[in-house]
Amino acid sequence: MFNLDNSNWQNAGALRVYRKKSKSKKTSPKKRSSRRPSKKQLEALSRGRAIRAKNIKKRRSGKKIQRGGGKEAEERAAVCAAELREMKSLLVTKDKLLEEAEAQLVDEEVRVDLAEAVAEAIRWRASEDAKQYRLMSNGVRAMYQRGDLSGARKAWENQALWHHNEHDGGAEAIWRAAIKADPEYANAHYNLGLHLFSHGDNAGAEASYRRAIAAWNGGAGGKAQNLVSTHYQLGILLQQLGDWVGAESAYRAVIAADPQNANARKANAHYNLGSVLNERGDKVGAEAAFRAVTKNAAVDEHVLTKVNTSLGGVLKERGDLVGAQAAYTAALNAETHKAPILFYNLGNILTLRGDKSGAEAVYRAAIAYRPGDLDAHYNLGYLLGWESGDWAGAEKEFLCILEIDPTHVKANENLPIVRENMRK
Repeated sequence: MFNLDNSNWQNAGALRVYRKKSKSKKTSPKKRSSRRPSKKQLEALSRGRAIRAKNIKKRRSGKKIQRGGGKEAEERAAVCAAELREMKSLLVTKDKLLEEAEAQLVDEEVRVDLAEAVAEAIRWRASEDAKQYRLMSNGVRAMYQRGDLSGARKAWENQALWHHNEHDGGAEAIWRAAIKADPEYANAHYNLGLHLFSHGDNAGAEASYRRAIAAWNGGAGGKAQNLVSTHYQLGILLQQLGDWVGAESAYRAVIAADPQNANARKANAHYNLGSVLNERGDKVGAEAAFRAVTKNAAVDEHVLTKVNTSLGGVLKERGDLVGAQAAYTAALNAETHKAPILFYNLGNILTLRGDKSGAEAVYRAAIAYRPGDLDAHYNLGYLLGWESGDWAGAEKEFLCILEIDPTHVKANENLPIVRENMRK
């Protein structure tokens, strides 16, 4: 099997020529494979390819071919050719190509043909970046010269998308080149910001987002939705960095713009704004932001559950237990796949309001929905014992916990207390 790791396509194809001369020259195949092919050898390679092309035509026409191999070899060659075309179209890596070559080929002649094709595919893939950059440079320059600004920017975007799909890190270079050629290209600043943020460069991402906003506000072109998207991404970044003031400003810019068909994004901006205001201690503002989301028909059940849960927490901190109960109930009813925390929140609020039977019903519903939920059993046991005085019921819940998890700390600590109260 040929080693193509350090060979170009010419080396790979010339190996067959060397093999023919092995009887007359006492040089080892390993030593021969390291030589660069001469002009005569390349000419021999070209003649060999011509012969193989004729043989393929003869195989297809059913005529006698110059070399043996038979129908079986012909079928293997056809299969390998089809696989090569598929591999090349998928731009698979060199290692994958070689792996497929080794797994499929037995016939020496077909193996040489495939080795040449593999090397050619590798060479084509390796040169693709340089080719693309040359085309970009010439094409975009011509577009700028004739005033086709939108065409030039579309070319940048297509090239960046190609690199993004290849995951080869070339997208950043494309966006930086686009910005160098077109400093007011707002979408390039925005996409560079997305790229930098995804790679952990928060400072660079923030700077790019702000340049994009300045470019769009300066009339550089672009839809209102693009400006809203940039404000939104900037808000997410600043929120993660703990810059509550900056994040609030960004989210308010999204809400103020309210472009057509952007209701879902506006709802997310309201929710994020509420979270930021809650962190800043502005409970009234947080409540208003969360309630704005609940009035938006574009939000899905997951967002609605999340918002109502946050709203319930804010109202609970403000002492509005009735409002908190309503919010937690709405959160529980909105979610199809109910998380345990939704039951616990509502049960705790009902307990605080003195509705012990209502709290018990919620905890039992949690156990019925998810049997074996240790936290639900514990909350129910604590409610029955310490809130309702039903120590026998509490013992039953704690024993159920220990049957599932004998090492449960709180159940082991509270079970003796429960039994002591049962003896009184």
